[in-house]
Amino acid sequence: MKRVTATVHHLPSSPKSAAYNGLSVVPVKAPPKRLKRVDRSAQPRRPRALTDAQRRTFLGTAAERVREEAKERQCKWLRDFDTFQASGYRTSQTRWDSLAEIIEPILARLDIATLVMGYMDKAGEFRLNRQRGLAEDTTLQEWTVSRLMGALVASKMVYRKHRRICHNGRFWITRTTINIRPRFFIQLGLGYQLAEARSQKKAKRTQLLATFGKQRADALISNAADREVRKSSHVKAQAARRRQEALAQAKTAEDKERARAAAWVAFVAEPETQSLSVPQQIKLFNQRYASQ
Repeated sequence: MKRVTATVHHLPSSPKSAAYNGLSVVPVKAPPKRLKRVDRSAQPRRPRALTDAQRRTFLGTAAERVREEAKERQCKWLRDFDTFQASGYRTSQTRWDSLAEIIEPILARLDIATLVMGYMDKAGEFRLNRQRGLAEDTTLQEWTVSRLMGALVASKMVYRKHRRICHNGRFWITRTTINIRPRFFIQLGLGYQLAEARSQKKAKRTQLLATFGKQRADALISNAADREVRKSSHVKAQAARRRQEALAQAKTAEDKERARAAAWVAFVAEPETQSLSVPQQIKLFNQRYASQ
């Protein structure tokens, strides 16, 4: 009875085939771990939802209508966002739910005068409302927010503006601002309220910028004066230090000369040096007290 041996065939490109042929097997690297999202929602650094005062304006009405459309899907509001796809299909419910969840962080940090997603803080600095900040203020991931913004751009509800800025005079950076188009509020039935609010906000913004500009100018003048005072004080301190060093060096040289003169008097008074001539005494004194 013959013994049958089973032959196992490996694929030519498999690691087992390489080991069978005596080749070194390169270990397969595991895919890199996905970075965890940093939760900064506990940091009180920016408005994350509409305030009570904002809810009483057209911003609160806009948020309510977006949530209503996301829930009912009656094609009553934001029709361009619901039918922007070239295939003819309506926008998926997932994107509507994302828009309903993110609408308050968008409107809470919206500059009405320019319709830029951002706000001006108390120091007069404009803080951009970035996609990462929107994701941190909601339960959405950054890629979900990015896709939602892409859909809003495709439906011509928002647009992105890229600018190249020389940062601190050393290197160039790209600033991307997200701007909401007026048609977003027009399709929510709030075009008139938006126009009225923008007129008021533009006048207030001009006044605030003038106030902040004056404050910055005063701060620059004050800082320049402080620099001059510090520079003058530094110059005076350096001059006083140099005078002290010169006085210390002069005193050290005087003490050294006095010590040398005392050593010369003691050297001349020695009996064995009195019989020597003056040049010989000087030569011997210099040899003996060379370090003084």
